[in-house]
Amino acid sequence: MLARVLGSKPYTVRTFTLNPCLVNRVRLYTNCDQGTWVRVPKEEDASRLDKFIHRLCNVPISQAQRAIRRKQVRVVQCDNSPTSRYDDLPSIRPVPMGYHVSPNIAIRLPPQFTPVQPRTVPSHTTWPTTTQRRKLPLTISYLDEALLIVNKPSGLATQGGTHITESVAAFLSQFQFGYPEPPRLVHRLDKDTSGLLLLARTRAVAATLTSWFRDRQTIIKCYAAVLAGNSLPNISPHVIDVPLTTHTDLNTARETQATVYPADSTNRLESSAPRRSARTTVHVVARSKPFPDGRTFSLVNLFPHTGRKHQLRVHCAQVLGAPILYDTKYGPKLTPSERSHRLCLHLQHLQLPRLDVYGKPLSGPPLSVTCPIPDTMDAAIKSIFGQSATTYLWHTSTGCTT
Repeated sequence: MLARVLGSKPYTVRTFTLNPCLVNRVRLYTNCDQGTWVRVPKEEDASRLDKFIHRLCNVPISQAQRAIRRKQVRVVQCDNSPTSRYDDLPSIRPVPMGYHVSPNIAIRLPPQFTPVQPRTVPSHTTWPTTTQRRKLPLTISYLDEALLIVNKPSGLATQGGTHITESVAAFLSQFQFGYPEPPRLVHRLDKDTSGLLLLARTRAVAATLTSWFRDRQTIIKCYAAVLAGNSLPNISPHVIDVPLTTHTDLNTARETQATVYPADSTNRLESSAPRRSARTTVHVVARSKPFPDGRTFSLVNLFPHTGRKHQLRVHCAQVLGAPILYDTKYGPKLTPSERSHRLCLHLQHLQLPRLDVYGKPLSGPPLSVTCPIPDTMDAAIKSIFGQSATTYLWHTSTGCTT
């Protein structure tokens, strides 16, 4: 049986054998000019189109992608004119997959997609009271309309995984404070590392911070660490510019540990491993007197310029020959009494430009947040150097960027 289906503009008349499995597809094509116009809010700037439709209409991402591939979703540069006039504009066009929306466009959705109540950024934050802060699982170091910085303790993973029951990601719903969505992770700390963890409170802020971490030009991160070894150079600051790679377990196909890239290795398996640039600046804060067994320790600030896996731990252990104290992965084998101690690595200071809720930098001085050395790490510093970490002059104001 032949059927003639009149397609709406801009589709032409088509003749084909009607197949039951094509009925839905024909209906979608022929009705594609009937739909709803929506404007992109500021907080969705730079969002991917399929994810924007997924959030706006509460439909699976696969359905949104299918509609984009079939050219049922159109966009147009919008102005202050009513949405009813957009259909007459000559600039209406389909968009490719991976298209990113912006506030200066309007989107025409196909009729099978119905926008639900949009989740917009509230005009104010519900600031937590002192009592509410005490009940939270993490200590808040800084909070504004765009950013949330918490103090992650050692032993708590940033994200969930195999055999991980608790993580920072599992607590994020308790930190919404009046916002429709929980804050987003934009970087990670190792499970054994403590310190400041930066979170984005809106999607636009998360996109900006992610690009800054990727470019390594805007955010300053300063770690405090205790190094065990007497091979630390006398030059301070000392810059380590040694690329890293990873070993892979052939049985599980999982990365096991990072290591210095073998520059002159003849092993074909090692030389074919990916080479990742890694750069770290080391500032020596204090050096201990030699212990009776000949060991010496150093109190340092570490500034990573790149964000490779276990970069600081590998650079200290394999380049400086002075592993971070109580490092069970890259340091020497620990005695049973030493295994109960925490890794002496702490993200002490963060500096970055201030942002609004739409991810745009604000004028004025940058935001600087400092987190004190935790008591568990300060106890190790007192036992080695004879005084608390608060008595030392830390190099947190250096110009190194992460």
